[in-house]
Amino acid sequence: MIKHKAIEGGMGIHLYRNFSNQMSRGDWIIQEVFENCDFIQRLLPDTAPLSTVRIITSSSADKTVPIKPLTVVFRAGRSNEFTDHNAIFFNIDMTSGILSSGTTTQHWNKLGIHYFCQPDTSMWKEYMIHPDSGVRIEGVKWTNVVESIQIACNAHEKMCRDVPLIGWDVAHTSKGIILLELNISCNFFNGKFDKKYYTDFCYQWFHVLDKI
Repeated sequence: MIKHKAIEGGMGIHLYRNFSNQMSRGDWIIQEVFENCDFIQRLLPDTAPLSTVRIITSSSADKTVPIKPLTVVFRAGRSNEFTDHNAIFFNIDMTSGILSSGTTTQHWNKLGIHYFCQPDTSMWKEYMIHPDSGVRIEGVKWTNVVESIQIACNAHEKMCRDVPLIGWDVAHTSKGIILLELNISCNFFNGKFDKKYYTDFCYQWFHVLDKI
């Protein structure tokens, strides 16, 4: 699997049977193809892609507060999809690890004037059961949620403390938990978060930017 380093949203990804990176510098990242761990695969259809957990972490403007996780979302991939960007998004409670009902964001990607008068009803639909596997995901207790959050927070602290907000894609694979990538231009994938904290967080950072 090869990813373009400047393209996000699953659009700069290409899969090759054989590829050798002969240059130390370039636009492409070569990534090993991973498989979902058994726990995740039991929730999904057989042809689902690697389905990751999106963890959003934040860094305070004055750097006096430890890195804080904002939301954790399981992206349950769909049948025969290449990536988990087309998925059902289940919020994971950061304390209990319990998954809530799922939603989708497919209406975000529908372009053209003909969609203007035909709103996509999927934006209001909630999923308790994965539509492709038939497995109930709402109420499932996620394994290793605390460990996953800690991995993301540690990476934010050590790698890019000055970046305000990062979306981490954490993969639970057959080889263990892997920090797949970070997204600086990230979204919450409908995850639940502390709105008051987020409002204060944005205010603090805009105040810093005003001084630049």
